[in-house]
Amino acid sequence: MLNVGWQDAIRRWADDYDQLSSNTPLMFLEPRGLPALETKLASARLTYATTGTFAAQRDGLRCVTPSQLAVDLLTGPGREPSQGEEMLAWMKDNEDVWRA
Repeated sequence: MLNVGWQDAIRRWADDYDQLSSNTPLMFLEPRGLPALETKLASARLTYATTGTFAAQRDGLRCVTPSQLAVDLLTGPGREPSQGEEMLAWMKDNEDVWRA
């Protein structure tokens, strides 16, 4: 039986994944900034899950799973791939938390 580590599996997933075409993204503009958006999401009656840089930096919001967040960051624009690497490092250091 082949034993593939979770980091290798996430990296392989990222090779074949396109965040924008694999999902139905919705984009919102909140002129009062991210704290105002967080407040609105916390009281919203929507079913949502945040991802990308927004989800990686904020507590209290519904977020995709850590593995999905890592893939989304690794395949995202700008600085997101480097943030994806940081997410993988966090996952390695906190495996007992996210795999519980």
